[in-house]
Amino acid sequence: MNSGNSLITLSVFYMFCMLGVSGCATPVASIDYYDVDTATLKRIKPMTVIDEQTLASGNYKDLGKVTGMHCRRTPPAGGGYGGNTAGPKRTAIDQLKLRAARKGASHITEPQCDINESMDLANNCWSSIKCVSRALGATH
Repeated sequence: MNSGNSLITLSVFYMFCMLGVSGCATPVASIDYYDVDTATLKRIKPMTVIDEQTLASGNYKDLGKVTGMHCRRTPPAGGGYGGNTAGPKRTAIDQLKLRAARKGASHITEPQCDINESMDLANNCWSSIKCVSRALGATH
């Protein structure tokens, strides 16, 4: 009887391990442009990047951290981005700006982007680019 319980426990453990390595993770929460209202879309086009010196002037209110991501869902030929990260990085920054606009921001700080050329199991991606910034609103 004891070995039966061990076998069931081992089977359940094996099943969870297989789900974990198979890429069954929560998908990346990207914002679909069709789900964004027109006013928000109009705010992201002129959204400017504020450098540290200008930020120190105190004319901006920090509205919080924002994140944007590009996730490659299909296996790439040759692996990773193959050095071509300009388009995917732009997508990640656009996602970041959309999140900033939803917070009422008119500016962001310089985005810091991490490029992951290998499998990103945490986000269920073959490769990914994640950018982080601060959403800023003008105080005047």
